[in-house]
Amino acid sequence: MNYQRILVPIDFSDDALSAYQVAIDNFASTDCTLILLHVVDSNPRGVEDYQQHNADFVEEKKHKLNSLGHSRRDLWKDVEILIESGRPTDVIIQTAKQESADLVIMGSHGDGGLTKGLFGSTTYDVARKVKCSVMISKRQLP
Repeated sequence: MNYQRILVPIDFSDDALSAYQVAIDNFASTDCTLILLHVVDSNPRGVEDYQQHNADFVEEKKHKLNSLGHSRRDLWKDVEILIESGRPTDVIIQTAKQESADLVIMGSHGDGGLTKGLFGSTTYDVARKVKCSVMISKRQLP
């Protein structure tokens, strides 16, 4: 299948960076647009999440996302950088729709129940609800 608009949610975890690499290795094309999305969780659950609402923290993430996207810009028709706020699952699904993504590539990790433990709860929920194709990237452990 020939994908034109690929969305890769980036939270800067090893799993998300692995998904970004999968996008490069398998889909980089001067006919394809890469959309990198970082979601600032609007419902902080603790001290670590509270930092996400700090303007300096958000600015740092924006800088990192821009660096990541523009470092391999030559491989794509275009690279779009988005930072949104909200519940990650909802924002990823809404962004896929608004940006007319035809593929979402996400990393997998285990932090939920049995089924969700195979993929990660956000990845699992997005894969079930988004209206376009989804690729789940399993990070290779050393």
